[in-house]
Amino acid sequence: MATERTSETHAPAVPDLGNDPAFEVEAVLAWHEGDARQAIRTLLDDCRHLKLQLALTEGAMSHGMTRGWLPSYERKADTTAG
Repeated sequence: MATERTSETHAPAVPDLGNDPAFEVEAVLAWHEGDARQAIRTLLDDCRHLKLQLALTEGAMSHGMTRGWLPSYERKADTTAG
């Protein structure tokens, strides 16, 4: 299946790839035609965008709506990875 690239700086969202990290890594690299630096750039841009979206959402949410929950901008260290 051929994928059309757009003139945008970011590639369209990659479909859900399940829980197989090795497959996800290969799919991201394949999407960027093997260019690891471009893949990292895109992923970092995505992280920045999502943090901004989280900040905007936090500002618009009421305390009652979230029952006191506050978003975390950094993920906790993964102690299960090995």
